[in-house]
Amino acid sequence: DNYGIHARETFNLWPGNETVMGLDHDIASGEAKDVNPTTGTVSNELDETFRKTAPYALVSQEFDLAFCTLTPSAGVRWTDSRYFDDEPGYQAGLSAERGATEIYANFAHAVNYPGIYAVNFYENFFQNAPPPVRPQPEDWKMIDPETMDHWELGVTQQLTEWSVFDISCYRDSVEDAFRLQQRPPQWLNVGSYTSEGVEAKLEMSPAENLECFLGGNYTNTKDAKVPHAPEWSWSTGVSYKPIPRLTLHLDAEYT
Repeated sequence: DNYGIHARETFNLWPGNETVMGLDHDIASGEAKDVNPTTGTVSNELDETFRKTAPYALVSQEFDLAFCTLTPSAGVRWTDSRYFDDEPGYQAGLSAERGATEIYANFAHAVNYPGIYAVNFYENFFQNAPPPVRPQPEDWKMIDPETMDHWELGVTQQLTEWSVFDISCYRDSVEDAFRLQQRPPQWLNVGSYTSEGVEAKLEMSPAENLECFLGGNYTNTKDAKVPHAPEWSWSTGVSYKPIPRLTLHLDAEYT
């Protein structure tokens, strides 16, 4: 079960200012057990609940200069976790807009926590391993959160009244990446890796009720063992709104 409360409020404290404050409270819970199909014996029962509470704030300010509109921004976030280390998150950005062109630069420090799946692996699946390599049921609490520093530099160009093109380059540096290890069975913080790449996207609205996009991404990951990190990926899609309360979507992706 996944549920929670997300509260968010946006303020304009003075001209050109936007201040966002919010709180995310998320709960994830699950139950699992092994049942012998012959005897009906139940073993490795578990019932666990994860909780995360994260207050955050973001401030941005527009400055109308003679040659462009300059907008710096900064934000902070603190995540309180029931079982894992509490971690900060923070971000900063700067954009310069002139006419139909916007240049932007962003930095963000983000945190990724293990999910409820870690409990199921350790307290259920892993307990079927032979004793010499079997981990302790609560060893999942020793996993450290995965952190990432994301850097991005890009340009957005309004091509026509109904089309916008965006291209950016990025660099992701990950620390304490956690991966599933087969022998012995366990989740481990395997270290760090870096991904660098370029992504581009074209968005079009050729008609009032029609929108479509085409995007591509190239990623160079400096660790061949990183899963779900294809070198090239492409996506395209179209949405059409034939009547006010109905929108049709068609998307395709290649990786």
